[in-house]
Amino acid sequence: MNTPTIVHTINSHWLRRGIVAAAALLIASAAALGLANRPSVECVPASMPATRMGSAGSSTQRRYEDFKRRQVEGLEEAGVSALSAVQLRYEDFKLRQIDQRDAAAAHYAGAAPTAVQLRYEDFKLRQIDQRDATTTQHASAAQIRFIDFKLRQIDQ
Repeated sequence: MNTPTIVHTINSHWLRRGIVAAAALLIASAAALGLANRPSVECVPASMPATRMGSAGSSTQRRYEDFKRRQVEGLEEAGVSALSAVQLRYEDFKLRQIDQRDAAAAHYAGAAPTAVQLRYEDFKLRQIDQRDATTTQHASAAQIRFIDFKLRQIDQ
């Protein structure tokens, strides 16, 4: 064995032993000082009465509950809840939108279709006719039987 390998092996053993010793020392000191099982900082002394701690919260809670009750009574006296007023405004808005669309549709319905619209409709009708013609020409016997079967089902 050559010398650098021996030194390297010895150094790594001392490093591991040093880490273990430091960890053991840290754990022992924490246990000795009582840091491992330290009581919570928020402990309430037994001499403090429980009513004193809850009195501020309970009066605040009562004031909050009274405030909320007054709010509810105010809404009931108005006869219309806040949500229903919002709902009424929304419905009114939507009805106005529908009226605007109906007026626009009536305007366009009265106008004569343009040449582009007529060509498009003619093109789509020709597509439908071509599709119907090709499906009947290339339909297999099974497809024809299936179509006949479905047509008989419809008639019944």
